[in-house]
Formats: sequence, C-alpha cells, structure tokens
Amino acid sequence: MGNTIRELLKDNSKLLLVLILLLSLALRSATFITPHQGFDEVIYLKLAEKTYHNPFDYTLRGTDVLTNYRINAFGQNLPVPKYYNQPLYHIPPLFVYMIAISYYLLGIKISSAAIIPLLFGSISCLVVYIIGAELFNKKVGILAAFLNAVSSFQWVASTRIWNDIVLAFFVSLTFYFFYTGIENDDTKKMILAGLFGGIALLIKQSAILIFPAILLYVLMTRKTIKALFTKKIALFIIISAVIFLPWMIWVKSVYGVPWHMPQKSAEVFINYKWFSLVTNRPWYYLIISLPLTVPFYLFSYMGLATLKRDKSLIFLSCWFITFLAFFTIYPSGELRFLIPSLPALDIIASAYVIDKYDNLKGNSQNIILGFLLLTIFISLSVGVFQIKNNVDLLGVLFWI
Repeated sequence: MGNTIRELLKDNSKLLLVLILLLSLALRSATFITPHQGFDEVIYLKLAEKTYHNPFDYTLRGTDVLTNYRINAFGQNLPVPKYYNQPLYHIPPLFVYMIAISYYLLGIKISSAAIIPLLFGSISCLVVYIIGAELFNKKVGILAAFLNAVSSFQWVASTRIWNDIVLAFFVSLTFYFFYTGIENDDTKKMILAGLFGGIALLIKQSAILIFPAILLYVLMTRKTIKALFTKKIALFIIISAVIFLPWMIWVKSVYGVPWHMPQKSAEVFINYKWFSLVTNRPWYYLIISLPLTVPFYLFSYMGLATLKRDKSLIFLSCWFITFLAFFTIYPSGELRFLIPSLPALDIIASAYVIDKYDNLKGNSQNIILGFLLLTIFISLSVGVFQIKNNVDLLGVLFWI
C-alpha cells in the first residue's frame, strides 16, 4: 500500500491538486444555502451597500443596523452595542470594497458578497500546496492542500461573509514570499511579500502579527539581532507600511490618531453573554478547541513537538504560535481569529503524517492512515453539522 500511495502522489500530483480544488469549491458552495444573517455578515453587507454608492461612506451611521437589528445569541435578544455607532468603521475597508466591486459586477445581492470568501477560501488550498512543497516536498504539499480543503474551520468560514478567510489567503502569500525571499536572497520576492503584507493589513489589523512572527523566525534562525536590520527586511516592512498608510491617514483625519479601536463599555461585558463568554474563556480555550473540532490538528501538535527543528518547522511554528499566543492573551480573541494561522497547522500535520508513514511499514502504515481518515471524517461531520444548523465555531464547541 505504501508504494502505491507514493506512486500515486508522484505521477498524478497535478490531477490530485485539481481534484482537491474541485472538492474545496464543492464544500464551500454551501454558502449559497446559508442564511447569512450573522451580526458580522449583516455589518459587512450593509457597509458594502453604502460604499458601493460612496466609497467614503464607511460607517454604520444612518443604517437600520444600529436601530433595528437585534443580536440573537445564547437565548438573548439585544440591540447592537453603542460602540458600533462610530463615524468610521474600525476595521480597514478592503474586504468591504471587494464586496462592493462584486456588487458592481454581479449585482447587489447576497450571493455577490458570498462569492468573495468562497473563491479565496477555495484557492487557498493551492497556496498551501505551494508552501508545503517549498518547505518540504510535493507529497506534503498535496496532503496539506487536502487538509486545508476539508478543515471544518476553514471551509465553513468560507461559507460566511467574514473577512478571516480572505485575510488568511493574503497572510499565507506574505509568509510564502518572505520565506522564499529571505532564504534565496531574492529582492523581488521580498517586494511581493511587502505588497501582500500591506494588502493583508488593509483587510484586518490583526495582520500586523505577520511582522513579529517573521522577525522571530529571522532571529531564531540567524541567531543575531543584526539579522533583523537588513535592507531586504526594511524593504518588506516599508512596502507594507506604505500600502497601509492611506487607511492610517483616514483614521487620523477622523479620530486624531492613526490607529483607533472602539472601547467596549463594562455594560457590554455584563449584558451581552456572547462577549462575556469570549472574554472569560479559560486560557487554554483556543489550544484545545482546534483539535476538538478539527481532530487532525492533533497531528499538528505532535509535529510541533517531535519533528526535526529545521528552518521549515521553525518558520511554521513562528507563524502559528504568534497568532495563538496573541489571541490567547487578547481579551476578545475569538476562535475564528486563528484562521490566518491554520495553513501553517495544515502543513505541519501533513509533514508529520508523511514522515511517520514513510518511516513505518505494514500494519503500522495502515494504522496511521486509518487514524488520519477518521480525523478527516470527524472534521467533515462537524462542518456538515455547522452548515445544517447554521451555528458558528463557538456553538460547535458547546455542542461537543
């Protein structure tokens, strides 16, 4: 069996990649039967409709979201918190502008908005393949692409009108081009890394975590602070900053400071059970939630603990652990905020499984393959449950 699988991966990698892409698209097409009535989805739809008519009308003021919408979660029915009533919405606008462009091309309808995360989520498996093949080999890339396609975190998030999946796509490209640029001394790739890093920042501020993750990788592999102060790293950071600069100027023109996040009042944490649950979660909540809903991330954790500490693993570890550490500490860190780091886990899990499979024989190979298939089946089942019952990731955790 081991030789058969190796030959299949060797001779038909392109065909397998096409089949994985089609599977990814098929799973994510569930977006067209999803109600899209979640709070964040309603906000993005409303903002996109406003910016379709006026790109600078990037606020919820004057909309029925602030006056009529009710947050229905955990048995509560409450009005939108007052801190959403801001003269400029607090998240950068690129994702909303993407939806507005889709409105222009396809018409103002929910499906026009839903197609954005669907497409970016679907093609993310190709990016994961490229990174996995670059860091390890084609076998790891193929399996990582497949895991990315069937991970319930990622394919269900692609059926929601959220910016997390689009952010994950550009974060992955940033990490890929930085790694290949820094390791191959390639200025063009460093420029591309800066370009995609800036785009990621314009989707969501949390993309700023790219930079400490990358600098940590450089520090760990070069083992000298001087390595952080090179022309190529400076070029990467400057390009990202220049692309992000228009948003900072816009924010400063409204709030007087270039970085603004609305402060939640104590009333929000007392009255809104959702915010209270997220804020008061145990410190280990994010760590255990990943393998509870996507069990093959257990392989990722085992890989982090046991795989050879080469540059590839250090790079992926810095990527994932930086996001995990920040949102573990961040008081309002939701589970889906980790989505931009999950491609790293897909690749680590794949590298671990391939490493063990190649070094085992007979029934031992069948056992690890069977366990992998079981975890994939559970992940798909969790995803189907979410789609059928229209529940989010936190809801699935409570269900389990």
